[in-house]
Amino acid sequence: MEFENRIQTREGLRDWITLQEKVILFGNESLAVTLLRYYILMNEKDKIRGLSYVHTESEYMLFDEFIIKPIADYLVRDDSQIAILAQNWEECQLLKEQIDEWDEWKIWYIDYSLITELSWEDNVKLDFLCTGFMKCGADYLCEALSNNRKIYIPKEKEISYDRWKNKYLDAPERFREMYFSGISKKRKWGCINPEYFCKAEFVYESFSNTPKIIFILRNPADAAYAYFKMRMRQSDDLIHQKYFKKYRKYSSRMFYEYMEDDIFSGRNQNFSYDIWIKEYLKFYQREDIMILFFEEIVKKPEKILKKVQKFIGVKPIKDLQFSYNEMDKKVSKNYFCAIVNDKLHHIDLYYKESGTEKQQRRFEKLRNFIWKYTLIDNNEKISLENKKILLDYYWDSIQEIEEISGKSLKGIWYE
Repeated sequence: MEFENRIQTREGLRDWITLQEKVILFGNESLAVTLLRYYILMNEKDKIRGLSYVHTESEYMLFDEFIIKPIADYLVRDDSQIAILAQNWEECQLLKEQIDEWDEWKIWYIDYSLITELSWEDNVKLDFLCTGFMKCGADYLCEALSNNRKIYIPKEKEISYDRWKNKYLDAPERFREMYFSGISKKRKWGCINPEYFCKAEFVYESFSNTPKIIFILRNPADAAYAYFKMRMRQSDDLIHQKYFKKYRKYSSRMFYEYMEDDIFSGRNQNFSYDIWIKEYLKFYQREDIMILFFEEIVKKPEKILKKVQKFIGVKPIKDLQFSYNEMDKKVSKNYFCAIVNDKLHHIDLYYKESGTEKQQRRFEKLRNFIWKYTLIDNNEKISLENKKILLDYYWDSIQEIEEISGKSLKGIWYE
């Protein structure tokens, strides 16, 4: 079923905003915030009568000066227009079912493509992003590319903009000021955050369909084990804290339970790479996506990095190195230390979002001191038995990656 009231052009949106005196924005949180910012740009903020997100809880929330509440609470009044904000037509229909009691002629659908264009104008224009995957060498790529003066990557490599973009009305300005203020656009601007591997829609809505996308993939069994040890360091999951409570101190036996709880249960699909790359292919052309393999970078760093620089659009510099080394991998010492490290992790996220550079440095100094007593070195590699189990589990995904990348992984990930 089509909407009679459908806004598809910038001119149509401006005219609609000018004419409608009372409007409720309902739907996807990120899209609602983007449209709200456009209302402010047009000096029409007073026409917004309310916000309601898809997943709004029963209690009221406050965003800037606006109250966010469930759409059902607005249905008692019929003097406002409703703007539906959805990422696709199917989601739009589901939202419309929640407001069947509203007069049909007062419900409007604003095209997703139109809202994303508004978002692109708000946000920083990036030239490239390394969006995945975790524990696959993104930090080393960042360090290497930063040595090319024609490339700019913020010192804070893993910028978790997705965590706070919708918390603040001025988030795009904060992001620009924090990380790209005063940087010449003659350089290629980029971000490296492997946590964006599962954020295709966020990346597209925030940074448009023009940046080059880079993925680094690693043998999923090795990556899963490295990720497990990272989680045992951060200790920010109650299930993982349970392992420390059970074994009293760190034990390699925890990994088998982790496989059962996180991987085989489907709770963690981080290393089913094909799932996430296919999500990006919904928004980006295949030629704008580069797929790298960690094992090949380690063997031939200069050759691979030359290709990466050309892909980004800069002249490669000689002797650029991917300085991979087997660093000590630390994990929490015991259950008490896991609780402490959990608190440190959340404080760290807070300062990255809202703290000043001075506050971040002071906290990092304190955190590093505490870590001396709460972390222990752990350089164990995954056992051959567990590696075989995981490779069997990821086998279908590996075959999909071979098809997407056009490359056989025999001799790289399997024999």
